[in-house]
Amino acid sequence: MELEQADKAVLPSRDTGLRRMLSAHEVGMLLRLSSAPVGIDAASPDLIALQDLGLVRVIGVQFTLTAAGRIVVERLARY
Repeated sequence: MELEQADKAVLPSRDTGLRRMLSAHEVGMLLRLSSAPVGIDAASPDLIALQDLGLVRVIGVQFTLTAAGRIVVERLARY
């Protein structure tokens, strides 16, 4: 239930369509962040794009996954 609420609140629904497809580099960065935070000094255009999409955030001096980012990684893991 909690996952469904976060899904509706953060990610677009099927009937509204995706905002855009993630690039292979962005998917790779999400997977990297799923195992450990990345220092802000490693900021890249991919991390900034993921932050703009609400999938990662900056906490202190590190990028970490948001709840929406974790949902995307969980969905990727299914396939």
